[in-house]
Amino acid sequence: MLTAPPVVLALFVLAITAVAAVSDLRTGLISNKLTLGALGVLAAAQLFFNGARTGALIVLTGLLLGSLIPLLLYIARGLGGGDLKLMAAIGVGLGPLLAMEAQMIAFSVGCLFAVGKAIHSGMLWQTLRGTTFVLTNAIAPIAKRRDIPESVSSPVRFAPFLFVGVLFTVLGHLT
Repeated sequence: MLTAPPVVLALFVLAITAVAAVSDLRTGLISNKLTLGALGVLAAAQLFFNGARTGALIVLTGLLLGSLIPLLLYIARGLGGGDLKLMAAIGVGLGPLLAMEAQMIAFSVGCLFAVGKAIHSGMLWQTLRGTTFVLTNAIAPIAKRRDIPESVSSPVRFAPFLFVGVLFTVLGHLT
């Protein structure tokens, strides 16, 4: 169950992800002002609500664990920079465990959407080939990484899935 200050932070994170989702759907971009501003506000709020030591620990672990997998995906060119910074802000705002829960939900819903979209458009095998390419590119040495061909790449706006992940995480912990 979330206590009073975390509820405020959780609702703020939910609002930020909602704004990011709308922006991502409309323009394909998530503003640095939104993500970096949210990071600053959420870090300050964690320090205020939890004290210097505990707040700093939540901020650092949330930033690290909230950004680790997204950073690997960003390096592999499987995720945009705005999504990475948004997930860092989610990590700082919700803390590491809830941020990872929200990410797992977002990635799960995003995968289901991508598979459904691929099946609907008759491009399932091409999509699976593209996914394999991105994953192998992620673990390849930097010198051996290749650009992802457009034929196996289909951009997915990820912020709406992050919104869904945060929504279900917050709702699941309010009771």
